[in-house]
Amino acid sequence: MPAPVRTTVRALASLAALAAVLVGVPWFLARFADPRPLLAVDWPRVVSGPPDAGLLVAVLGLLGWAAWAYLTAAVVLEAASLLSRRRLAVTLPGTGWLRPTVAALLVAAAASPVVAASADPGTATPPAPGTRDPAAEKSDPDESPDESSTHVVGAGEELWDIAEQQLGSGDRWREIVEANPGLDATARLEPGTRLRLPERPDAARAAGTAETRVVVQRGDTLWGIAEQALGDPLRWPEIHEANRELVADPDEIQVGWVLRLPEVVEEPTDAAAEEAPVGAEPPAAAQEPHDSARAVADPADTGTLSVESVETRNAADEVPVSSATAEASLPTGPGADTAAKPSAGQVAAIGAALAAAVLGGLATRRRAQLLGRAVGRRLVPIPDQVARFWTALSQRAEQHEPGPMRGITPTTVVLGWDDDGAQVLLDLAVERATRLTGPQAEALLAALVTGLSCAPWSDEVQLIVTGDTAWAEALDDPRIEAVASPYDAITRLSRLCSERRLALRSRTLGEVSSDPDVGQAWAPVVFVFERPLTGTQPDAVADALALGEVGVQVLLTGDPPLPNGPSTTVEAGSDLARWGDLEFTPQLVSGPARRALIDLFEATGSPRTLPAPWWGHPRTQPIDPSEEPAMTGQPASPGHPQVMLLGDVDLVDAAGPPPSRARTSCIEYAAWLLAHPGSRASTMASDLLVAEGTRRSNMSRLRTWLGADPDGTPYLPDAYSGHISLDPRVSSDWEQFQALLGAGVQGSPDAALRSALRLVRGQPLGTAAFQWPWAETLRADMVAMVVDASCTLADRAIQRGDAVLALWAAGRGRLAAPRDDEVAVREIDGLALAGRGDEARSAVLAVTRAARAAGRDLAPHLALRISLVLERERAVASAG
Repeated sequence: MPAPVRTTVRALASLAALAAVLVGVPWFLARFADPRPLLAVDWPRVVSGPPDAGLLVAVLGLLGWAAWAYLTAAVVLEAASLLSRRRLAVTLPGTGWLRPTVAALLVAAAASPVVAASADPGTATPPAPGTRDPAAEKSDPDESPDESSTHVVGAGEELWDIAEQQLGSGDRWREIVEANPGLDATARLEPGTRLRLPERPDAARAAGTAETRVVVQRGDTLWGIAEQALGDPLRWPEIHEANRELVADPDEIQVGWVLRLPEVVEEPTDAAAEEAPVGAEPPAAAQEPHDSARAVADPADTGTLSVESVETRNAADEVPVSSATAEASLPTGPGADTAAKPSAGQVAAIGAALAAAVLGGLATRRRAQLLGRAVGRRLVPIPDQVARFWTALSQRAEQHEPGPMRGITPTTVVLGWDDDGAQVLLDLAVERATRLTGPQAEALLAALVTGLSCAPWSDEVQLIVTGDTAWAEALDDPRIEAVASPYDAITRLSRLCSERRLALRSRTLGEVSSDPDVGQAWAPVVFVFERPLTGTQPDAVADALALGEVGVQVLLTGDPPLPNGPSTTVEAGSDLARWGDLEFTPQLVSGPARRALIDLFEATGSPRTLPAPWWGHPRTQPIDPSEEPAMTGQPASPGHPQVMLLGDVDLVDAAGPPPSRARTSCIEYAAWLLAHPGSRASTMASDLLVAEGTRRSNMSRLRTWLGADPDGTPYLPDAYSGHISLDPRVSSDWEQFQALLGAGVQGSPDAALRSALRLVRGQPLGTAAFQWPWAETLRADMVAMVVDASCTLADRAIQRGDAVLALWAAGRGRLAAPRDDEVAVREIDGLALAGRGDEARSAVLAVTRAARAAGRDLAPHLALRISLVLERERAVASAG
């Protein structure tokens, strides 16, 4: 069935359903269930006499009229909400289950021919930024306007990604939420879901349909459009020539212009790219004088146009840049414009202190994951999009921001920043009830909940969150509990306030909180209501708080305000917020950012593991300790540059002079290139989330540092093909480690295990570990493989009675993972085998204390092994 027919059928069916409810039901009730006979009933006779069927029908009719009136009111209010684009959102209590169905019927009915006849017939959806416009190439009679203005969610896509790809700015994600009634901004989007898109600019709708066209978005250049739309950035002069009447200067194109595109040809080969004329200088960025400060989006990841501004003298990927742009970086002020990546935009309104608090929690969770991993298992890799958000948080945390140093309490939260950049702090315990209003109320609430969940000074606060359970499930923190129903939460609030009020008696909250014996029972509790309260709920909350100061606070959004009692109101706008007479820039966690945070917490908190690819199969032949290592991989090339990763990072054996600045960044770039050979510049900038000018500058430094071999061949060649790779002779100690154990950890001989473990100098990536979030999966794999090799060699040595080798192997594992339980148990076994019983018992005590302090249990098989070791040691001591 053609799409227009399907749309018409759906619309007519929806109109029929609405007509049946709004018109058919009252006609039926008036015709067959008239309740008016109830007015003349002789109730004493009815109660004492036999049942009256007519009276029963009249009663049912009265109930039917009441239900119809309630349903009609719900339809009218939902229609008003849709027509006002959710600016007028009045709901009836108890209709939460019904509103999505009503909204779907209203939206479908709006697509009927009767309604559509009044719409603008010239309205058309423009192409996504930098993509070909299918409607401009051919007119498909089966494509309806409804389908052409929708987007099908792809794997891993979030609202921010879709808004940036389809609407030109990630900040427009709220318009997608408004255009899709019932869409939860904080929920993970399911692949295959069709979302309705808001209207595009008028310039796009005015575009012709005879040729392929693109709509210029902020930051676009002819060079970038040619690369994305035509597959070759050097074809930008063809776009200029095709739009001479509009584009007088190729360096100046305006946002909203609709440009014609020439035909797409096959992508040129590397050789063709190398022979490209150097005179074709790419134009500058449109409306973006400091393009070098803008990170480049990867077209493969986001669908947006990338900017590849290349100097005239080198039509390749990497070139030195001027000092004015060499050190461009992400902006530092709260709410400042950020790089053109969804991850950077999502953290733009998050403060450095909050980002640092989140990162601290992530580090703790990641350590727990590694400690809970069994030998031969691997942590689930961090998804790329999650790693990019982690990188954005890391960069945000590095930016200077004055933190709350004095006068803070566990319930202190950061609302935002004043004009001087100082933090605006609010103590929930002082205000008792804090109500957030305005268009950004939910985003501000999410920021406050994130702070209470992650800030180190709030680690004793208990959160009762009403509404979304994903937050509590992802954090998996006993301090945070999700309650689905506001009624249940208010019941708990009332009961808790009453219990504490009675328990206080004549004492004050300060007295009991400072008592070391009972203080923990009086820890602050914050009830969070994510959705506005309705009906009598505000009165119930106010009544509970009116019992006095008992260490219970409330965070709520929207209207109505609490009728009485201590409370304060913060009005949150997109750019400014107001608290009393104070105006400030709010700290916000948008819907997509909250979803990204939940994904990050889930990725670093999941106990799931996978079979380790390096574990391999045990050898069928007995292990010969003197056997030479079996080199099945690519060993390091002696005399050529090597990146050191199994400890503090470094670059050794380079042929050029080391840089005077950005040394660690250059090493990071080299490590990234080893892990992603043949990648494009846009992918590199996307993963590292760096400004293009900074990336080019540091790549130039790295090229100089690496230098060239004696024959003059550079170790970092110019990327004339657009794909960046280091010379194959550049390697890393991690690659050498893998090569030595190419037969698998279980299948490698002792000599190979010893040779590999000698490469370990400390914890992989050293102090750079959490400065390189993109390498988190790589770091976890390095730690896990070193631990597995250490445990395997130690077990073999213990089995042969070689205590010296067992302790050496455990010591190498300790370098990479100082607190790993698997390594610690092998060390205990080795100490007992060496007759050092006192040290073995001290090591057992240290392991159990560490596990207890971290709130985790020692794995049963490790506890059993320790017990057997201690029994064996006691037996040996008794026999002696």
